[in-house]
Amino acid sequence: MSHSPVTPISFSAILGSSIHDVKNSLSVISELIRQLKQTNTENKHILHLEFEASRMNNSLVQLLTLYRIEAENFTLNIDEYSASEILNDIKAQQSSLFDLSNIVLEIKCNEDLLSAILNLGFSDKINPIPYPKKIL
Repeated sequence: MSHSPVTPISFSAILGSSIHDVKNSLSVISELIRQLKQTNTENKHILHLEFEASRMNNSLVQLLTLYRIEAENFTLNIDEYSASEILNDIKAQQSSLFDLSNIVLEIKCNEDLLSAILNLGFSDKINPIPYPKKIL
């Protein structure tokens, strides 16, 4: 009777699979929270649950991305987004926290000004201007 060798499963593969499973369960919980929120619009606990579930989901997505990069199973998808799109996406991710704290966030983004500030910051970091220590 011959035995075929058993290939050991790496800890990172088990971890990646577990993270994916937890993320799927969290998606179900997030959907249930959304349904509860529709019938209990004033309940601060539901808003807090929604915020924490979103925060956990974002952390799990980051962990899965790191796992896929490590496993060389990550495909980089490059898209172009405007600064206002990125800021509005962040605002949407944090909306439950804003609601919970009664904060109204309005984003007005001058992309030319933001671009100039970022360009100046990057160029100064790469090629800093030596400022004199003393001005006479």
